[in-house]
Amino acid sequence: MKFSWGKKITVVYVLFVLFLLLAVLFSFKQDLNLVTDNYYEKELEYQKQIDKEKRAALLPEKPTMYFNNKILTFTFPKAFNYKNISGQIHLYRPSDSKKDIVLPVGVDQTNKQEIGLQSIEKGLWRVKLDWIYDNVTYYGEYNLMVE
Repeated sequence: MKFSWGKKITVVYVLFVLFLLLAVLFSFKQDLNLVTDNYYEKELEYQKQIDKEKRAALLPEKPTMYFNNKILTFTFPKAFNYKNISGQIHLYRPSDSKKDIVLPVGVDQTNKQEIGLQSIEKGLWRVKLDWIYDNVTYYGEYNLMVE
């Protein structure tokens, strides 16, 4: 059976339209995750964030993060009194914001905080450390790859 050039063009056109329809249907089913729901308000507060990062960068000893055996450990500067350290740790999942985890900073006498993450999903996480010492705010971000 031979196809004429008109039938070939029609078949190609119909296949192209079907491909476009499938692409549109597939794109509607995709879940869209914004970085944050209230991004406009966050943008207005961004200068405060920059100031926190600058203060943290000027510290002679910076907080460190260590991840081993599903335990996340933060070590704060030794010069700081552990009783005056507070804040928030945000484990941010770029691929799915529904899996984000927010924890309070709770430092022990050795200026360390250990967090057990046995049920954390594999993949890339961004750890956002927003902390306060003697009413001065600091901020730092760390990448965490869970394998």
